[in-house]
This record gives sequence, structure tokens and C-alpha cells, in this order.
Amino acid sequence: MTKKKKEHLLQYILSKADKCDDLILRELVILKSSYHLLYIEGLCDIEMIEHRIIRPLLKARSAEKSLTIKSIKDSILPVGDISLTKCADDAIGKLFSGNTLLFTHDEEDILAIDTAKIPERAVTDPAIETVVRGARDSFTESIKTNISLVRKRIKNNNLKVENTILGQRSNTSISIMYIDDIVLPDLLHEIKKRLDTIEIDVVLESGYIEQLIEENTFSPFPQILYTERPDKVAASLLEGRVAIFTDGTPLVLIAPAVFNEFFISSEDYYERVLYGSFLRFFRFLASIIGLVTPAFYIAFSSYHPEMLPTELILTISGGRANVPFPPIVEIIAMEFTVEIIREASIRLPGQIGPTLSIVGALVLGEAAVSANLVSPSLIIVIALTTIGNIAIPNYSAGASLRLLRFLLTFITAILGLFGLVIGLIFILIHLTSLKSFGIPYFAPYGPFRVKDVKDTLIRLPMKNINTRPRYLRPLDKIRQAKRRRKW
Repeated sequence: MTKKKKEHLLQYILSKADKCDDLILRELVILKSSYHLLYIEGLCDIEMIEHRIIRPLLKARSAEKSLTIKSIKDSILPVGDISLTKCADDAIGKLFSGNTLLFTHDEEDILAIDTAKIPERAVTDPAIETVVRGARDSFTESIKTNISLVRKRIKNNNLKVENTILGQRSNTSISIMYIDDIVLPDLLHEIKKRLDTIEIDVVLESGYIEQLIEENTFSPFPQILYTERPDKVAASLLEGRVAIFTDGTPLVLIAPAVFNEFFISSEDYYERVLYGSFLRFFRFLASIIGLVTPAFYIAFSSYHPEMLPTELILTISGGRANVPFPPIVEIIAMEFTVEIIREASIRLPGQIGPTLSIVGALVLGEAAVSANLVSPSLIIVIALTTIGNIAIPNYSAGASLRLLRFLLTFITAILGLFGLVIGLIFILIHLTSLKSFGIPYFAPYGPFRVKDVKDTLIRLPMKNINTRPRYLRPLDKIRQAKRRRKW
């Protein structure tokens, strides 16, 4: 193999890159030795190749001693990221990642020079997790940029980053970030073990990784949190969690995740305690409204009208007097209509989508009531349900509750209020049985931990949240020292 590399290295690399018309080959003769320069046009910075590789090499022709690949690396090229390899296949992988290869037939070493200049989006405002008060930067599709955004917030030598490659054909760069003296070693080991077991051709988005390493694939609840906000990642790392960066996506995975985290916004901590707790509590309340309101409507209008005030039930019955369908048909029809409008608004251009979705909902709702296809009270129920679901900060959690809402609606249509209670009990049992990388998913409610309840439905003042979440079992449990006001 060594002899083959010496004699046919160029032919071997070119054969692997056959029919790649964007592969550029440049031959340089330096001190009677022939050097080959290979790079992919479009992936590499041509100006950098010209000024920091070719020109220094041509100037080296005046040197009296012969040059080796190692001496070129150590004393000729003014480039920061340079690596040596003897494996041709490894060099080919680096070539298609934006590296420039430099080698000669006389040596086994191949020089891989990082000259990547891949088009990338600038750092912009968050598109999904918008807040009134807080940082305005968000992750991009560049993994290096994303890591730097977090390092800008945590300037500490214990913030560690470990790199790996996933995808046998895509060779996607993956980075694991954690704080060494906080994260539980067993948790870190478990995450690395699951990532190492992934064998897949391509990883195009962090969603691939999320689905491959989560414990319960068929659970409606997401067991890994994702975010586009660097400040949220920094806060999670400081609690003892691990962040997983994927090159090519602006969303970073955070593990482990618990149910409570999907209803918390970064803004809750930036506002004063009363307003922050107020926002969080009503966010939880909105999620409950979005989950059970259609089921309650069916239960009270079809099975238990005696439980409502007489005036209210007469109003609901009067609105349904000319409607030919039972409540379950009304609700399912309107729910499917809302889902179609929601999906259509996402696919439309940004400026048209929100306007069309609002106008479409108003027009369809008014037309359905005028045609006596649905009752006016049902329109209010669907509106409350939709708004309550939108109030959830995390899109995956909102989608999970939408699926469960359909399930509860069907069970209630069959069994009434008893069916709704049974459905909620089964959801609660499922939540308490779930785990995320060995951490109870329903923590700190189950198992119940008094000290961790300080930051759940409502949060206490910052001076009272002295410890990190106990269910994460961090090495450093103290967040801040207990102190008394001295003024």
C-alpha cells in the first residue's frame, strides 16, 4: 500500500473524484520536485490559496535545502489550520470538506490545508423563539459560528467542545459542548455512546440525530430540546446539560430535556420575577386550554349538559339548532381546516403567509356559521384552542399537544367526561414513565423535588435560585452563594 501511495497517489485521488468537473489540479515545481495542489472550486477561498499557499511555495524555490511536506507545514505556509495524514481516503474526505491537498509522489504524507469558504448566512434575529427582552442573535448554518456564539457568553476553560463526523456519505461535522466541572460524567458518556452507534449515509439536519438517539421513538413528547438561541444553550450548559451542534442547521440540540423545559422562554429570566412568573404560568394555562377545550365542549354539549349553567347551555343549544352534524364532526372538520391553513401559511412567502392564514380563517369561519355547518360557539372553542397552542414556545411541544388533542377529542366523543379523565390519566402515566438519557422526563414533579420546584410553573427571585437542578445530578450543585442584602 505504501508503494502504491508513492507511485499512484494522484491517480488514486483523481479516480475517487471522477467526473467532478469542479476539482482543480495545480502542479508546482519547487527545487526540481513536483508538488500537486488539489481543491474543489466553490468550496475553497481562491484568494487564500493564491496568497497563502502558492506564493509562499514559489518563494521557497530560492531555498538551498530541499523541502519536505512536513517542513512546508512547519515553516513555509502562513495558514492556521493544517493537518498531516498518510491515509488517502481521509484526505479525500477533507478535500470535499473545503480543504486543499498538497502532496508529492516522493512522500507518503498528504498536507490538508483548511481553505474552506462555504457561503453562509449572517447572524440575524431569532425567527422562531422571538422575545421582547433579550439577545437578538441566533444560530446560523455554520457550526463554527454557532460554537463561537456560545463561547462569547461562557468565557471559561471548562467549556469543552468535542468534534466527530456522522454520515458515511455526507461527512457531517458534529460537535458536543459541555462544561467539564458541571456535567454528570455518566450523562456525557451515555450521549457519546448513542452518537457513536449511529450508522447512516447522510445527516442533513439535527432532526436526524434527535430521532436516532431518543429513547422512546413513538412517544408524542419530544425527549430532546432544540433551540436557535445561543443564550438558551449557554443557560442549559450551566445547569449541567449537553449541547449537540450539527453543521448545516441553525438548531442546536440540548440533552437531556424534561417536560417543564418546553414551556419556558428565555425571557422569563430577563424580566422581573412577578412578570416573568406571570408569563410562565399563563403559558402553562394556555397549553392546557389548547389541549382539553374541544374535549370539554363535546363532553358538556353531548353528555353532561346539566353540569353547565342553564343560560349557557341554552345559548350553545340555540347556536346548534340548525347544525346537521354532531359536535364531534364539527370539531374534527374545523380542526382539520385549521391544520390545513396552518400548513399552507408556512409554505407561502413570509409576507403573504400570516395575512392569508388570518383572512382564510375568518372567511371560512364566517361562511361555515352562515351556512349552518358549525355553531358560533364552536368557532370560539377552535379559536381558543389554536391561540392556546401558539402560546407554547417550543414548536415540537405544540405539535405533540395537537396530536394528543385529537386523541382526547375522540375518547371524549365515545365515553364523555369519563373518557377525558381516563385519557388525561394515561398521558400523566406516560409522562412519569418517560426518561431522557436516564433523567426522569417529568422531573421535578415526579419524582418530586422541593428545591427544584423553585423554577417550574412560577419562578422565585434570582437570589433564591441558588442551586442547579438536582435531577441532573451536576458535579457542581451551587449556582450562586446565599447572601443577604447589605443595604
